[in-house]
Amino acid sequence: MTNWFRLLHETCKAQGVERSWTDALHALARDSLAYLDARSAAELLAAAVPPECRDRLPFELRPWLDLYAAVAARDGRRMGDAAERVLDGADSRDLKYYALTAAMLGRLTSHEPERVMQLYEQHKDIAGDLHSSAEIRLMLALAKSRRELNTTESPRSLL
Repeated sequence: MTNWFRLLHETCKAQGVERSWTDALHALARDSLAYLDARSAAELLAAAVPPECRDRLPFELRPWLDLYAAVAARDGRRMGDAAERVLDGADSRDLKYYALTAAMLGRLTSHEPERVMQLYEQHKDIAGDLHSSAEIRLMLALAKSRRELNTTESPRSLL
């Protein structure tokens, strides 16, 4: 993780955003934000994407930054909205899966169990085999039972 952080911070300041920077941002967000408390996650994201880099971000990366900020803040409604915006445009299965789980979790925490089920039905191809997707199975079970989930209390391993 330290290497990703260094790559993000130094590359953007030195020469601008390039593909390796984008990949590093996705990896850093995927592998860290869900496991940190909200304050630490927001601080890490702000440090990884310095203000001078934000204006130079490729247009297609900006919605991802919105998603990562929502995940860091544990803001379910924003997370669901941002994840749904990037879901269809994601260019790898890993990013699509992250966006799908973020969208489902965001909708679950926003008390929208029907939308959780719709997202799953629309994107079964991304979810893959439910036997190997414990987080999606859990979210589906919670949505079916209409159990409420608060993002500040959510199992951090869901994302």
